[in-house]
Amino acid sequence: RTKIIKYFFEKPIDNAVYILYICVYTAKVQHTQCKNNGDPQKNSEKGVYKMNAVLEVKNVSKYLEREVWNKNQRSIQSFSLKNFDFTIEPGYIVGMIGCNGSGKTTLIHTILGVFQPDEGEIIVDGHDRKQEAYEAKQEIAFVTDEMIFPIGMTAVDIGKCFGPCYRAFDYKKYISLCERFQIPLKKIMKKLSAGMKIKVQCLLVNILTRAITQMK
Repeated sequence: RTKIIKYFFEKPIDNAVYILYICVYTAKVQHTQCKNNGDPQKNSEKGVYKMNAVLEVKNVSKYLEREVWNKNQRSIQSFSLKNFDFTIEPGYIVGMIGCNGSGKTTLIHTILGVFQPDEGEIIVDGHDRKQEAYEAKQEIAFVTDEMIFPIGMTAVDIGKCFGPCYRAFDYKKYISLCERFQIPLKKIMKKLSAGMKIKVQCLLVNILTRAITQMK
């Protein structure tokens, strides 16, 4: 792993996005129900049951146009993310490496559903991102470096408003963690520090990821 990371920092990176896999643990085998007949997906060679991949990006392409200003002159630049294909199995931490403008954010937005892929498909824990959008979203927790919640809302408001969007959300546990990490429950987001705002997002993700893991 050290050699791989060293390679990217010593060699010039072209205008592409690279996926770096780091195995953290070997996922335990468990039962996974098929959609068609309800039977587990059985591996005939080993006689075990196979888990769904966490994420499958299959030959995904996205074409965008971006507005660029240079010395008060407006121009339109085209951008494309072409034929992106990779799979993330349970037990891996995955990083994306690429130059500015290579498509890292576009890829993340496409996985999240902010953009719809022009070609290809995205599967989140066995759920098609387009055909089964609600189920796929239940398996995604995302933290951004920007403030995504209305600045007039408090941590309590955020829990009550956004928590119910996820069936795995535990409001009492969320409030308990807010108190543990000393987040002012009744102070609006506008008056919180940047670090506190990120903490609120991280606590929401913590609740969702723990609950999702327990449900499985």
